[in-house]
Amino acid sequence: MRRVAQDGFTRPPTSTSPDKALFVSTITLAVSASRQMPTQLLFLPFELLLLIVQYLDWTDILRLRQVLYEATRERAVVQNLVVRYCTMFPATAFSLDRPISMHTTEQLEHIIRRNEAAHRGWDINAPHLNAPFVPKKREIHLNYVAKTFCLIEGGRWLLVVRITGSVDYYDLEDEGSVSKTLIPDLAQRRPWTMVLVATDRDYNEPVLTFNMAIYTRTWLGFVAEQLQVWRITLELDDNHSGVGLVASHVVTLSLGTEYTPSDISLCGKYIAWDYVERVDNVCLNVVNWMDAAISNQAKINSTYGSTPVKTTIGKKVVHPAPEMPAFRLLPGNFAIIASRPTIRLYDLSAIPDSLVDDVSTGQPTPHIWETSLPSLFPPSLSNYFLCLKTSTVRFAVYTRNTVHGLIFPLRRNSTSERERLISSEPAGMSYTAPRICQLARYVVNSEQCGFSSGYRTAVLHTFEPQTVIIRYRWPDDVPDRDTSSNSNTVAGRGGLKERNFMSPSDVPWGAHLPRREDTFLPQGMQQKMIPITCRNWSPFTPVMDEGSGRVIYSAQTGKQLVVADFSRY
Repeated sequence: MRRVAQDGFTRPPTSTSPDKALFVSTITLAVSASRQMPTQLLFLPFELLLLIVQYLDWTDILRLRQVLYEATRERAVVQNLVVRYCTMFPATAFSLDRPISMHTTEQLEHIIRRNEAAHRGWDINAPHLNAPFVPKKREIHLNYVAKTFCLIEGGRWLLVVRITGSVDYYDLEDEGSVSKTLIPDLAQRRPWTMVLVATDRDYNEPVLTFNMAIYTRTWLGFVAEQLQVWRITLELDDNHSGVGLVASHVVTLSLGTEYTPSDISLCGKYIAWDYVERVDNVCLNVVNWMDAAISNQAKINSTYGSTPVKTTIGKKVVHPAPEMPAFRLLPGNFAIIASRPTIRLYDLSAIPDSLVDDVSTGQPTPHIWETSLPSLFPPSLSNYFLCLKTSTVRFAVYTRNTVHGLIFPLRRNSTSERERLISSEPAGMSYTAPRICQLARYVVNSEQCGFSSGYRTAVLHTFEPQTVIIRYRWPDDVPDRDTSSNSNTVAGRGGLKERNFMSPSDVPWGAHLPRREDTFLPQGMQQKMIPITCRNWSPFTPVMDEGSGRVIYSAQTGKQLVVADFSRY
């Protein structure tokens, strides 16, 4: 899972011994005094100044820079702030694409500036703004119709998938970036072609690396289907800066099923797909794609076009549902499935292996946890957010007018297991009954058709068309930033409306009960109009990256993409 590069930085003391506690107390008083009388710090030794500055947040550092330029520009100061951000937020909210040691001080500061600017941009209903904030937009014109697109965490790399399964990528940090081919055509160009995509970042690698699964299914009088897994890595230049992406083919799988999946999920060495086998049951097949590659003697750098491997053995989950659900594979060999109105958690290690093409008995698979949410909207299940600071895994899920959070505490046998949480195969990881909390309410004028959710921000798309930007806080969030206002922002034909919500107050953690619910209600509505959305309805769900402040949506049904930048930088 996630690794935080901590090489070369100076960490403030954390011990609670009397001497160090007194030291921390003294530093805290000095920091407080520095905010009121920064000129008095000029008379302190530079080493003490440096230690004090390392306790400050970004706003205070910028304020202090007016009188202490050199101390606030020291690498140790910027590096410590980056490390604090890495442990404070999930990777989806703050992400590095390579180790800290490969970044210059200026590059680290740029990352912090952009993240803070994105935070201000998302909170566009801030009371100090006298005029509506208009996100910066630019258009990407395609010479083909995109089948789908995705934004890699960090917000720099945009992947666009064609109807043939080929993938092009754009560098959004470069205003003049042109498309570059990442993955070649995987199927013939036919009008009746289904393309499904899933990505999974490998946090064991120091440089940005992720696996990408692409499923293509074409009807040519007969069904031609395949699922390919590719490994994509950030390409570095001589200065250790990212200049592009490189893909290598891993394995080609043949699912060998007559049923058509609606989605796929990728996590570590496992991949899953769903299908409807009976009227009232949905099946989820989970296979180990790494074992499949080894069995076919296909190594990581195998040549594209190797013989497809027929998937035979795997895990089969039978989930009672009248429609196709949303599902996610989780670290530790677990799966979560959401279907109206229930959400269930399954322990895949407790399910015996079986032939993936066997017809199930129709009996539901035993689950380890379940809850019900009225008016649940299944496609809204977010990806998981790993919070190292609280040792929890979290999800955001949506009903017709509310946002709920699921907080799963991770059970660990000892403190040393914390290091195991940052590996792709955590040993002994298990999930206990989650805490359920209502994070926000929202209002839309038509049916929702898709969600893209970050840790504190989500993008919702409706058939009107409307693009809704929803902001919320988790109940145990530390008020590390000026997050005094949550917002629900609606973009439609006339522009983007914003509704102001209060921030949820901190709530005691208490016992983790299976059905505990905390409700935070909206208070005081204000509206603003900001143009952002497309002119016509598009079947593509917008994608977003919370840390960079970027939202990508389709403006002409797949032939033109728009990059809306909420970062006020």
